[in-house]
Amino acid sequence: MDVVPLGPGFAAELRGATLADVASDDAAYLTARTAFEEHSVLVLRGQQVTDEVQLAFSRRFGPLRDPEYHRP
Repeated sequence: MDVVPLGPGFAAELRGATLADVASDDAAYLTARTAFEEHSVLVLRGQQVTDEVQLAFSRRFGPLRDPEYHRP
């Protein structure tokens, strides 16, 4: 996987990995997490996103919250 910065200090594209890779592979997750911590925004182009893949990817970054329950 390559991490390609898209601007100075903000946003990076992850190339050579899918959302499913990050969700299921520890090494891919660690690379993505490090890139997220450094760049704040990750871009993964050309993904086929299902609800299941989106949830699995999101759960790698922390527990999910119900937006209805957590309204201010």
